[in-house]
Amino acid sequence: MKKQILLALVICTVWVSCNIDPVAPVPDIRIAEQHVETSYKDANLTYLMEGLSCRANGGADCWTYDLEYSTSPDLSNCWMKTMTHTSQSETLSLSCALSTLQANTTYYYRMKINCGWVNNEMIIDSIRSFTTLSYEMPVVHTGNVTSVEYTSAVVSITLEQWGSNVLPKWGVCYSTKNSPTLDNSQVVYSTNQVTDRVSLTSLSANTTYYVRAFAKNELSTAYGEERSFTTKAYLPPTVTILESRYVSANGAIIHSEVLSDGGLEIQEQGVCYSSSTSTPTTSDQKVVYSTLGIGQYPCALTGLTAGTTYNVRAYAINARGTAYSDTYTFTTSN
Repeated sequence: MKKQILLALVICTVWVSCNIDPVAPVPDIRIAEQHVETSYKDANLTYLMEGLSCRANGGADCWTYDLEYSTSPDLSNCWMKTMTHTSQSETLSLSCALSTLQANTTYYYRMKINCGWVNNEMIIDSIRSFTTLSYEMPVVHTGNVTSVEYTSAVVSITLEQWGSNVLPKWGVCYSTKNSPTLDNSQVVYSTNQVTDRVSLTSLSANTTYYVRAFAKNELSTAYGEERSFTTKAYLPPTVTILESRYVSANGAIIHSEVLSDGGLEIQEQGVCYSSSTSTPTTSDQKVVYSTLGIGQYPCALTGLTAGTTYNVRAYAINARGTAYSDTYTFTTSN
């Protein structure tokens, strides 16, 4: 009878031991160092673990290391991300990169270990926190407006502060109305990072423009100082007579110069002359010079009358009109 009772006890003991969950090993692992680097929308977290259990063959490579993080201090409604790990002797390096975070926001986090083969979680970390960086307004300045021509100008701009770790969209906006903005003006963007000289083109002649530098980041749009400038006005050309040479009984050479084209293409240039009027025009006798543009040019007058006084004027024509020089007088020889 005693043998039967003893056998029953042995069977019960074996049955109970076979149905009890295995006891999870208690790892020898602890946090030696913990660091976090934050940006505006990102954070990099690292842990340095130490202890005998950090050895790969002792279990470190059989566990998973998860990071819980949330905007709630108690980690409610938290996100989870598995950390990468590297075993070295009796230390273990863990790292985790978080992205798509919100700027200027406090996050709470904690690392936990999952001993996978017994489905057991171990938390050896306290709840910690970090705050992402806050965006700031960019700072931009409008410099001088130079090289102002009929349809173009150059604006100097400086980007003093980005306001974030990403180069903002920046450049100049300009309009014929004051206080130009991105919404009501023409825009030229810059790809430089600190300073630039932005060319404005396709402007209208004889027109006043207002221009401001701008910089736009994730927070807002900032504007620099307002500058104004007036493009040059198209004008008739400017011409002058320099001298006469080789004056003979029936001819002379008149040297003239186009000093300015008025901003427009010269359509015709030469000299006109008369012995009967003091202010000859192109309706009188004239000599047309074949090469057009700014600079000096000679015109040969032929078929003149000996011993006669002639009045001569240089002329040039563009889309704005015909311009004449002062009257130059010479007398042919007998």
